[in-house]
Amino acid sequence: MRQAVIQYLITTLKVPVNLIGVEFSLTGIVPGNFRRADIVVYKPGGNQLAPWLLVECKAPRIKIDDEVAYQTAHYLKNIPSLFVMLSNGKDSRYLERVSEAYQLIKQLPVFTK
Repeated sequence: MRQAVIQYLITTLKVPVNLIGVEFSLTGIVPGNFRRADIVVYKPGGNQLAPWLLVECKAPRIKIDDEVAYQTAHYLKNIPSLFVMLSNGKDSRYLERVSEAYQLIKQLPVFTK
């Protein structure tokens, strides 16, 4: 499942491979937090990289529901990305940060530097 999302990011959204982080550990941000975000896409800005997209991947049998959204919201407290993708391979949801909230959007934009 995760590999399919990575291929989607590379081929469809044109994300450079070197800007995709897989199994991003929160330990470096929050000591003692051993959770891992499935995929984080970074975008260059100024002298540093900033989170552009946070992806939460689930198995096809797992429904994309409020529980998945709450889990992802926990990651967003520490990885405040502009976009979010929730996917189980059959169903994908896309969100964009508008002010301090995230709103559903139909699709993710093509990546630009």
